[in-house]
Amino acid sequence: MTSNEKGHFVKQASAHIKQKKNTYVDLFKVINEMSEYEEPLLLERLKKKKVKLNVSHAKAYLENALIKSLSEYHTVSATEEKLQTALNRHRIYYEKGMYDEAYKVLKKREQLAKDSFSFEYYQKILYSQLILLYGISHPKMREEVQVISEKLKQSVKELQDYYECSAIFYEVLSEAQLLENIYEQDRVPGQQEKARVLLQRKQLCLTAAATSFINRTLRGIYYSIDEFDDALSITLEEIESYGKYPEFKDTRFGLYYQEYYHLILCCDSVKNYEALFKYKDEFEAIQTSDPHMVAMQTLNGQELLHIELVHWGIDSEQAKKRTLVFDRSIESCQSFLSPSGYLTVLYNQAKINFLLGNHERSLHWSDQLLEQSKPHLRQDISAIASMLRLINHFHLGNHVLLPYLIKQTYRQYKKMNRFTPFDKWIFKNLRKFNKLFPKDFQDKALINKLKEEYAALQAGEDMPDPGLDFSLWFDSLLQGNSIYEMLQADRANYEHS
Repeated sequence: MTSNEKGHFVKQASAHIKQKKNTYVDLFKVINEMSEYEEPLLLERLKKKKVKLNVSHAKAYLENALIKSLSEYHTVSATEEKLQTALNRHRIYYEKGMYDEAYKVLKKREQLAKDSFSFEYYQKILYSQLILLYGISHPKMREEVQVISEKLKQSVKELQDYYECSAIFYEVLSEAQLLENIYEQDRVPGQQEKARVLLQRKQLCLTAAATSFINRTLRGIYYSIDEFDDALSITLEEIESYGKYPEFKDTRFGLYYQEYYHLILCCDSVKNYEALFKYKDEFEAIQTSDPHMVAMQTLNGQELLHIELVHWGIDSEQAKKRTLVFDRSIESCQSFLSPSGYLTVLYNQAKINFLLGNHERSLHWSDQLLEQSKPHLRQDISAIASMLRLINHFHLGNHVLLPYLIKQTYRQYKKMNRFTPFDKWIFKNLRKFNKLFPKDFQDKALINKLKEEYAALQAGEDMPDPGLDFSLWFDSLLQGNSIYEMLQADRANYEHS
């Protein structure tokens, strides 16, 4: 809980108790002071504070009170609040026999529920109207019942369509997150066929809400086969759809903000930043206290900083300050991102520090990522992090440790069934590098040979995305500078010429 959430609970709980001592608040305060919950320690501290209560019952009551307090503290979207308020007012009016007033309240919010694709609210509002028509003896009750019945039937179809599309999305999402070997070549035709089927299914969607699920499913497939132009088109379509349906955007604001991440990723992949510049200010102007969106802001900030480092140019001190801000916020992100998303945050931090030449911090975040990785989850990122860890150890001069780590990483790759020609080439060269002296990297012939071999591997069909331009790394070895310094020098020479 945040300090504001805690303060809200204590204030709210204390207001409902007349006596000076509030045992439930006391229990909360004692537990809050503990770094880790331990029942014997809790009982000991309560005894010292002379707080007498049945701990088992008090904890259950406290949990319910906390949930209620947090529910009140975190308001829902403005649209959901209006719809829920309408249903609450209708219930009060209905119980008081004020049927006309109850009917008017529901009728006023019917269109809002429909426009926001809030299917459950919409159906509750319609069904409650059916009951009220009898209570008010509406003169056109038969005609109204028929109209409402048709609306209900259509809404039920739309809700079923929405759930079907959501199931498609989560099925493909689970496959993308759990698939171990994403470089298997025979997957590409299969994914292309899935995309073709989904495009046909998209034509049958009944609402923008259902279409959104299919679009996001298609985008995931396009990512898996490196069709980033198509992924960008889908992302722009989604952003425009939220603009077209403001009520839908209000109820799904978190999903809307996630589109910024995909916009950054797609624009960077196709190296076309026009759309990013178009929407960047709109997304970055968003202020939020929602921890899920705050976590997404960290992820988006990292992605944007990486683009600035590699493509746009940014002052080194400013870059380092932003990296330190990410350092402080990463741990709090873990609970509010998917496991895959959290691995991405850790990897981004390792990669950004590597570009800046901060190999100790890059190694720290690579190690953190590998500690968090699981055998069934995003082995593509785990593989890249393993390689980055080896390179950081090389830069830090850990020459005695490195051969052991290379063997260890080799075994991990074997378990993952990930052995492309590129991977074998990197292992071979890291072993070779570890035996060379720093002066050997001033040999242009060696660096040019490495770059030629790397270019040949890039032209191969089974070349994975290593997450790092090794040509830049080789040049940085030749110059004895960080990749960031190499990029800055190239930009300065270009501007001067």
